[in-house]
This record gives sequence, C-alpha cells and structure tokens, in this order.
Amino acid sequence: MNYLRYSILSALIAFLTIVFCFAAHDYFYPPFTDAQIRASFVDTWEAHAIGSVAILILVVLATCISAALAWGATRLAKRLAGTALALGFADAALLVASHVSLTERMTALTGHAFGGFYGLF
Repeated sequence: MNYLRYSILSALIAFLTIVFCFAAHDYFYPPFTDAQIRASFVDTWEAHAIGSVAILILVVLATCISAALAWGATRLAKRLAGTALALGFADAALLVASHVSLTERMTALTGHAFGGFYGLF
C-alpha cells in the first residue's frame, strides 16, 4: 500500500509542478497582446477564464487527494503530501493572480466590467 501511496503522491507532485510552471509563465508573460484583447473579448478573456476555472478545479482536487493520502501515512508519505499541498496552494494563488491581472488589463483596455471575483464566479 505504501508503494502505491508514494506513486500517487509523486504523480500529483509532478502534475502540480507542471501546472506551477505554466501558471508562472502565464503570470509573468501575459498570453494576449493589447490588440488581441481589443479585437475579441470571447477569444481572449473568456477562454482564459474558462481554462483558469478548469485548472483550478483540478488543482483543488489534486490537493484534496494528497491531503487524504497523508492521513495515517508514513513519514515519507506525509512529507510528499506536504509538498503537494504547498504546490497546490502556490498553483491556486498563481492561477488567480494571473486571471486577476488579465481581467484588470481587459478592464483598462475595453472598459468592460466583470462579475464576482473578477469574473471567475
């Protein structure tokens, strides 16, 4: 059982690390130019919002699974789960920050107002 637990936690850490890299890239290098944002609201902000919500759901799910696998586990499994939890929280923060920065750019360029929590909800 421990080998399976270690394998699952390692896979979750790998997934969360990949998400972290993409989210950091998305935050530091915005995905759309100003001209693209002005040209199409649906093809830029809306697609990014849907993708952000979908990835955020997967990150929350992976974080919950890693927390559940830490319950009654060995010391190594608890450390792996802690690493996955930290990555999950960092991923969520980066995803939300990326979406907020794009929403603020969209508002500045088009004047469009968004719903609750920068249009995520």
